[in-house]
Amino acid sequence: MKSNSFTTIIIEAEPNHYLTQSDDSIDLKDRIVATVIALGKFDEPSNYKEITKEEGDEIKAQQEQLNKENNQSE
Repeated sequence: MKSNSFTTIIIEAEPNHYLTQSDDSIDLKDRIVATVIALGKFDEPSNYKEITKEEGDEIKAQQEQLNKENNQSE
């Protein structure tokens, strides 16, 4: 019989903030903008940074625009 255990790390943004990847080279379409993130086995909190709600809302708006443009071109 095998037995495995693991720990889930959950990071949460402060009020009126979002979390996103620390690496600024992440493509806009792949960028995460969330208030809570459950980290995977090989992920760590230092891979994320806190941004203001305004910055997060701007990224989300850019992602929505990109999705609209991609859907129109199909």
